[in-house]
Amino acid sequence: MDNVKIRLKLSDNEFEAEGPDELIRAHLSEFKGMVKNAVPEELQPRLANPAEPTVPLDLIYQPDKTLKPLTLRVLPSTDHRMLKQVANTLLLVLYGFHETLGVNEVPVLSAAQAIRRSGLVKVQRLSNAFLALRSDGLALKIGLGKGTSYQLTSTGQNAARELIHNTLHRANLS
Repeated sequence: MDNVKIRLKLSDNEFEAEGPDELIRAHLSEFKGMVKNAVPEELQPRLANPAEPTVPLDLIYQPDKTLKPLTLRVLPSTDHRMLKQVANTLLLVLYGFHETLGVNEVPVLSAAQAIRRSGLVKVQRLSNAFLALRSDGLALKIGLGKGTSYQLTSTGQNAARELIHNTLHRANLS
């Protein structure tokens, strides 16, 4: 069982915990509820209305909700090295699974299959691309071995939205 360690400081309020993921998430939710009233409204994060799509998902994703595969219609730019393109593609795939198929924890094999189906057929391993995302705080790893899954952080979701806008702009689709 993986332990999670977290430490947050917001103004005069601090939260620090270590233990099983589910327990830490429960305590973190309780902490957020207690702190919400203590944080001035202008500093509280603004949540987008889920009914209003913030990015044109149909331009970039081709999901199949019955079989749960996902294909990117447009790949991110290759201005940088190949690892950066694979990392950006993985970021978009994880976001696509979350937004179009409702899957938060994406199995590595499903992510690799989606990347290959999208056009990056030479990609064998996603571990280096994932490490780039994790070092930037964009994704988390869940599980071990063949049961490994990746999940976007909220920072990763914001980065994916920005990457989608940039990708569509470069392809003259926005």
